[in-house]
Amino acid sequence: MYLFLWCYKYCDMLPWDVLILLSEFCPLKCRYVFSQTCKYFSGVDWSRFGIVYDLKPCNRADLRALIQSEYSSSFKVMARGAVLWNCHLNSPLRVWSPWSSKWHEVCPNMLVVFSHWHFVEYISELGYKLKIKTPCIKRSYSHERVVRVFVPKSARIQSYLCVDSGNRQPRRRWQHLFTRKRTQKVRACLGFRVAANGSLRVDVKCFEFLG
Repeated sequence: MYLFLWCYKYCDMLPWDVLILLSEFCPLKCRYVFSQTCKYFSGVDWSRFGIVYDLKPCNRADLRALIQSEYSSSFKVMARGAVLWNCHLNSPLRVWSPWSSKWHEVCPNMLVVFSHWHFVEYISELGYKLKIKTPCIKRSYSHERVVRVFVPKSARIQSYLCVDSGNRQPRRRWQHLFTRKRTQKVRACLGFRVAANGSLRVDVKCFEFLG
Protein backbone atom coordinates (compact mmCIF):
# COMPACT_ATOMS: atom_id res chain seq x y z
CA MET A 1 0.00 0.00 0.00
CA TYR A 2 2.84 2.44 0.81
CA LEU A 3 4.39 1.73 -2.58
CA PHE A 4 1.01 2.42 -4.20
CA LEU A 5 0.70 5.81 -2.46
CA TRP A 6 4.29 6.67 -3.28
CA CYS A 7 3.71 5.93 -6.99
CA TYR A 8 0.69 8.20 -7.05
CA LYS A 9 2.53 10.99 -5.25
CA TYR A 10 5.45 10.99 -7.67
CA CYS A 11 3.70 9.83 -10.85
CA ASP A 12 4.34 13.18 -12.56
CA MET A 13 8.08 12.97 -11.81
CA LEU A 14 8.95 9.42 -12.97
CA PRO A 15 8.96 7.90 -16.48
CA TRP A 16 5.96 5.69 -17.31
CA ASP A 17 8.08 2.56 -17.79
CA VAL A 18 9.40 2.96 -14.23
CA LEU A 19 5.90 3.43 -12.82
CA ILE A 20 4.64 0.38 -14.72
CA LEU A 21 7.50 -1.70 -13.31
CA LEU A 22 6.83 -0.46 -9.77
CA SER A 23 3.10 -1.19 -10.10
CA GLU A 24 3.88 -4.88 -10.63
CA PHE A 25 5.01 -5.07 -6.99
CA CYS A 26 1.75 -3.61 -5.66
CA PRO A 27 -0.97 -5.88 -4.23
CA LEU A 28 -4.00 -6.88 -6.26
CA LYS A 29 -6.33 -4.13 -5.04
CA CYS A 30 -3.79 -1.42 -5.88
CA ARG A 31 -3.13 -2.93 -9.32
CA TYR A 32 -6.85 -2.85 -10.00
CA VAL A 33 -7.06 0.84 -9.01
CA PHE A 34 -4.12 1.61 -11.31
CA SER A 35 -5.84 -0.17 -14.23
CA GLN A 36 -9.08 1.76 -13.69
CA THR A 37 -7.48 5.20 -13.41
CA CYS A 38 -4.85 5.17 -16.12
CA LYS A 39 -4.68 3.45 -19.52
CA TYR A 40 -0.93 2.83 -19.14
CA PHE A 41 -1.70 0.22 -16.46
CA SER A 42 -4.57 -1.48 -18.30
CA GLY A 43 -2.41 -4.21 -19.86
CA VAL A 44 -2.57 -6.52 -16.86
CA ASP A 45 -2.25 -10.27 -17.15
CA TRP A 46 -5.19 -11.05 -14.87
CA SER A 47 -4.76 -14.80 -15.31
CA ARG A 48 -1.62 -14.66 -13.15
CA PHE A 49 -3.69 -13.33 -10.27
CA GLY A 50 -6.06 -16.22 -10.76
CA ILE A 51 -3.18 -18.56 -9.91
CA VAL A 52 -2.03 -16.49 -6.94
CA TYR A 53 -5.53 -16.18 -5.47
CA ASP A 54 -6.66 -19.70 -6.40
CA LEU A 55 -9.49 -18.66 -8.73
CA LYS A 56 -10.30 -21.43 -11.19
CA PRO A 57 -11.32 -20.56 -13.81
CA CYS A 58 -10.08 -16.98 -13.56
CA ASN A 59 -11.74 -14.05 -15.29
CA ARG A 60 -11.79 -10.33 -14.74
CA ALA A 61 -15.35 -10.37 -13.36
CA ASP A 62 -14.39 -12.79 -10.58
CA LEU A 63 -11.30 -10.77 -9.72
CA ARG A 64 -13.36 -7.59 -9.60
CA ALA A 65 -15.88 -9.26 -7.27
CA LEU A 66 -13.05 -10.44 -5.03
CA ILE A 67 -11.41 -7.01 -4.96
CA GLN A 68 -14.63 -5.14 -4.26
CA SER A 69 -15.73 -7.58 -1.55
CA GLU A 70 -18.88 -8.66 -3.34
CA TYR A 71 -20.70 -11.66 -1.95
CA SER A 72 -20.40 -14.80 -4.06
CA SER A 73 -20.89 -18.47 -3.24
CA SER A 74 -18.05 -19.33 -5.64
CA PHE A 75 -15.43 -17.96 -3.24
CA LYS A 76 -13.91 -20.30 -0.66
CA VAL A 77 -14.71 -19.52 2.97
CA MET A 78 -13.65 -21.36 6.13
CA ALA A 79 -14.00 -20.90 9.86
CA ARG A 80 -10.64 -20.06 11.42
CA GLY A 81 -11.23 -20.06 15.14
CA ALA A 82 -14.27 -17.88 15.70
CA VAL A 83 -13.78 -15.83 12.51
CA LEU A 84 -14.98 -16.59 8.98
CA TRP A 85 -11.99 -16.44 6.66
CA ASN A 86 -11.63 -15.58 2.97
CA CYS A 87 -9.32 -18.35 1.70
CA HIS A 88 -8.39 -16.47 -1.50
CA LEU A 89 -7.20 -13.28 0.22
CA ASN A 90 -6.07 -15.06 3.40
CA SER A 91 -7.91 -12.48 5.51
CA PRO A 92 -11.15 -12.19 7.49
CA LEU A 93 -14.23 -12.42 5.27
CA ARG A 94 -15.69 -9.04 4.31
CA VAL A 95 -18.66 -8.64 1.96
CA TRP A 96 -20.82 -5.72 0.96
CA SER A 97 -24.54 -6.23 1.41
CA PRO A 98 -27.05 -5.15 -1.23
CA TRP A 99 -28.77 -1.79 -0.81
CA SER A 100 -31.71 -1.71 1.60
CA SER A 101 -34.42 0.83 2.38
CA LYS A 102 -35.70 -1.04 5.43
CA TRP A 103 -34.48 -0.06 8.89
CA HIS A 104 -35.89 0.99 12.22
CA GLU A 105 -34.79 1.59 15.78
CA VAL A 106 -34.99 -1.21 18.33
CA CYS A 107 -33.40 0.35 21.41
CA PRO A 108 -30.55 0.27 22.09
CA ASN A 109 -29.88 -0.98 18.53
CA MET A 110 -30.58 -0.05 14.95
CA LEU A 111 -32.07 -2.90 12.92
CA VAL A 112 -31.28 -3.08 9.19
CA VAL A 113 -33.21 -5.60 7.08
CA PHE A 114 -31.87 -7.04 3.81
CA SER A 115 -34.45 -8.83 1.68
CA HIS A 116 -32.52 -9.37 -1.56
CA TRP A 117 -33.06 -13.03 -2.41
CA HIS A 118 -29.50 -13.76 -3.58
CA PHE A 119 -28.03 -12.26 -0.41
CA VAL A 120 -30.35 -14.29 1.82
CA GLU A 121 -29.32 -17.44 -0.06
CA TYR A 122 -25.64 -16.52 0.32
CA ILE A 123 -25.95 -16.24 4.11
CA SER A 124 -27.98 -19.44 4.24
CA GLU A 125 -25.35 -21.29 2.20
CA LEU A 126 -22.58 -20.04 4.49
CA GLY A 127 -24.37 -21.63 7.43
CA TYR A 128 -25.00 -24.87 5.54
CA LYS A 129 -21.42 -25.31 4.31
CA LEU A 130 -19.82 -24.46 7.65
CA LYS A 131 -22.48 -26.27 9.71
CA ILE A 132 -23.40 -23.23 11.80
CA LYS A 133 -26.82 -21.83 12.66
CA THR A 134 -28.01 -18.63 11.00
CA PRO A 135 -30.40 -16.89 13.43
CA CYS A 136 -30.00 -13.67 11.44
CA ILE A 137 -32.34 -15.15 8.80
CA LYS A 138 -35.96 -14.63 9.79
CA ARG A 139 -39.41 -14.45 8.25
CA SER A 140 -40.80 -10.96 7.76
CA TYR A 141 -44.42 -9.94 8.27
CA SER A 142 -44.96 -10.65 4.56
CA HIS A 143 -43.53 -14.17 5.13
CA GLU A 144 -40.43 -13.60 3.00
CA ARG A 145 -37.01 -14.65 4.25
CA VAL A 146 -34.80 -11.71 5.21
CA VAL A 147 -31.43 -11.10 6.84
CA ARG A 148 -31.66 -8.96 9.97
CA VAL A 149 -28.58 -7.16 11.29
CA PHE A 150 -28.64 -5.43 14.68
CA VAL A 151 -26.16 -2.59 15.19
CA PRO A 152 -25.56 -1.07 18.65
CA LYS A 153 -26.17 2.66 18.45
CA SER A 154 -23.09 3.22 20.57
CA ALA A 155 -20.81 1.48 18.05
CA ARG A 156 -18.14 3.45 16.22
CA ILE A 157 -18.50 2.54 12.58
CA GLN A 158 -16.83 4.11 9.55
CA SER A 159 -19.56 5.66 7.40
CA TYR A 160 -19.90 7.40 4.05
CA LEU A 161 -22.62 9.40 2.34
CA CYS A 162 -22.98 8.88 -1.42
CA VAL A 163 -24.64 11.93 -2.94
CA ASP A 164 -26.31 12.18 -6.35
CA SER A 165 -23.17 13.48 -8.04
CA GLY A 166 -21.36 10.25 -7.16
CA ASN A 167 -19.15 11.72 -4.44
CA ARG A 168 -18.43 9.50 -1.42
CA GLN A 169 -18.18 11.74 1.61
CA PRO A 170 -17.00 10.45 5.03
CA ARG A 171 -19.33 11.02 7.97
CA ARG A 172 -18.58 10.80 11.67
CA ARG A 173 -22.07 10.04 13.02
CA TRP A 174 -23.82 7.20 11.22
CA GLN A 175 -26.76 7.29 13.64
CA HIS A 176 -27.85 10.66 12.27
CA LEU A 177 -27.88 9.37 8.69
CA PHE A 178 -30.59 6.82 9.51
CA THR A 179 -32.95 9.60 10.65
CA ARG A 180 -32.00 11.99 7.87
CA LYS A 181 -35.01 12.59 5.59
CA ARG A 182 -32.97 12.56 2.38
CA THR A 183 -31.43 9.15 3.10
CA GLN A 184 -32.87 6.71 0.57
CA LYS A 185 -30.89 3.50 1.02
CA VAL A 186 -28.09 1.98 3.03
CA ARG A 187 -25.66 -0.88 2.57
CA ALA A 188 -23.05 -2.33 4.90
CA CYS A 189 -19.66 -3.98 4.74
CA LEU A 190 -20.11 -7.06 6.91
CA GLY A 191 -17.78 -9.29 8.90
CA PHE A 192 -18.73 -12.69 10.30
CA ARG A 193 -17.98 -14.54 13.51
CA VAL A 194 -19.06 -17.79 15.11
CA ALA A 195 -20.65 -17.19 18.51
CA ALA A 196 -20.10 -19.45 21.52
CA ASN A 197 -23.42 -21.21 20.87
CA GLY A 198 -22.34 -22.14 17.33
CA SER A 199 -24.43 -19.54 15.52
CA LEU A 200 -23.38 -17.00 12.90
CA ARG A 201 -22.89 -13.46 14.15
CA VAL A 202 -22.92 -10.63 11.61
CA ASP A 203 -20.96 -7.46 12.41
CA VAL A 204 -21.11 -4.16 10.52
CA LYS A 205 -17.65 -2.81 9.65
CA CYS A 206 -18.70 0.10 7.44
CA PHE A 207 -21.87 1.87 6.25
CA GLU A 208 -22.66 3.56 2.95
CA PHE A 209 -25.73 5.77 2.74
CA LEU A 210 -27.38 6.92 -0.48
CA GLY A 211 -29.23 10.19 -0.60
